[in-house]
Amino acid sequence: MTQPHRIGKGMIWVGSLLALGLLTAFFQGFLDSQRNPNSRVEGRVVGEVREVVLKANRQSHYVATAQINGFPVEVLIDTGATQVAVSRALADELELPVGAAVMVSTANGLT
Repeated sequence: MTQPHRIGKGMIWVGSLLALGLLTAFFQGFLDSQRNPNSRVEGRVVGEVREVVLKANRQSHYVATAQINGFPVEVLIDTGATQVAVSRALADELELPVGAAVMVSTANGLT
């Protein structure tokens, strides 16, 4: 095997890996926008009412990027919820005060 032939094969491998990486990055961005179509939420004021309009994702869930203590956090919005919950790990990361433990009933059971 000649040296130019080996270099050519190497260039094909490098080009293929680069193309695969670019395609992966492109489609990951596309999939992220399908899962969270509200990554940039903006409100507007209509009269004296502040309004935020969200789009449902492909699973008919409302997912958005919110800010808690200035940090971006992806949230699932339950339009009928009366309480807000975050995981203990997220609360620790955002330095949120921990309240009393409560039991909640979800479609997945008690937790």
